[in-house]
Amino acid sequence: MDNNKSKAVEDEKILQLAQQVTTLLQFASLLIPDIDTLEKVYVQSGEIASRVDALAPVILASGGDYDEKRLEAGVRNKRALAIIELVRVIRDTEKERKDFNKSQANKTKLRNELGGILGL
Repeated sequence: MDNNKSKAVEDEKILQLAQQVTTLLQFASLLIPDIDTLEKVYVQSGEIASRVDALAPVILASGGDYDEKRLEAGVRNKRALAIIELVRVIRDTEKERKDFNKSQANKTKLRNELGGILGL
């Protein structure tokens, strides 16, 4: 009985995770028109990380935590890149899907034309 209950909980968790991933992909697809802006943000996040390095003496002299600032800048940079990559993949795979569907429609059209010519 516990095994069935455990499997039901696991199946429910898988379904919940699948729904969350679907929501994530739907949201990311909304960012496709803004990919250029996202790339600019990524470049700027890298510049911020460089500025943190350049300002290390000032940060330390003013009692700030350089390591924390550097870590936070690095995290933002990595996250910006991850978002860009996700949006690029969604954009590219949507284009592949459209191209495939167009190819399939052309095949069907040609098959129907050939069938008409052959009297099938």
